[in-house]
Amino acid sequence: KKLPNVIPERVCLLQALFYQPEKMDKNKCEECLKAFGASVIQEFILRRYPNYANEEKYIDVISLLSKFGRCTNLSRFIIIQNLNQYGINATLFIEFHMKKWSIKELFQIVKMGYSTETLPEEFMKHQQYVMATKLFLERREIKKAVESSDSGLSSTILVSQNANEIKKLWLKRKLQSEYPYIDFKSRYLSDFIFLWKDPYSASYSMHGIAHRCYTSFGKEIVQQAVLSKAPYRDPHSGDHYDEISILERFNDHAFCNEGFFIIQHYIEQKDF
Repeated sequence: KKLPNVIPERVCLLQALFYQPEKMDKNKCEECLKAFGASVIQEFILRRYPNYANEEKYIDVISLLSKFGRCTNLSRFIIIQNLNQYGINATLFIEFHMKKWSIKELFQIVKMGYSTETLPEEFMKHQQYVMATKLFLERREIKKAVESSDSGLSSTILVSQNANEIKKLWLKRKLQSEYPYIDFKSRYLSDFIFLWKDPYSASYSMHGIAHRCYTSFGKEIVQQAVLSKAPYRDPHSGDHYDEISILERFNDHAFCNEGFFIIQHYIEQKDF
């Protein structure tokens, strides 16, 4: 008896699945699904991903998987995880679907080590200015990092959310050594950095910086910045400068009764 020609048919299906799944018709796709199951099809297509991504016309693996029916569909984030598992860079896939990621997925993508060209801009659209600034700095796009931080300091609500992390990003020693003369050209960030670097000089500035710092960043940020450099002493005589008088130069009415707050600060710092 002659055995049915099963093996060659399966081999032909495997060849089609591996080399040109985008050209398979509906019947071939159904035969493939019956013969090998969803998991085999998913792995074959994802392992061939670099071939689809490097062609002149990008072929989306989601559309390829959907040709075989619902049971082969995978979520976008699962596809990234699988590509990583196979040692395949998913940057082009992430870029192709950039406008479809949720903010939670965007943070997970960054956690996985990806930093694509449009990723920081997408964080800016979601008003995630700290992460956008961080990614712009990593990509050495200083002008865009300044714009992102400026946006993150553009209202009192945003200042309360972002000030501490923005301060950490811009006052890093490594950044200061790499870019010692950054031309900020910003509405808020230049005043903000000056306030934290040298609050004593900021309070004496002839250019209205003290007033802008108070109106832009609020009482709490000014307090934190001033007390972060306390105690203040005359470099020649060693005399102690009064922190209240420094604070009052930012706003004489707002800080006239801050004595207890300053004492509490010194007690917490054990510097009394």
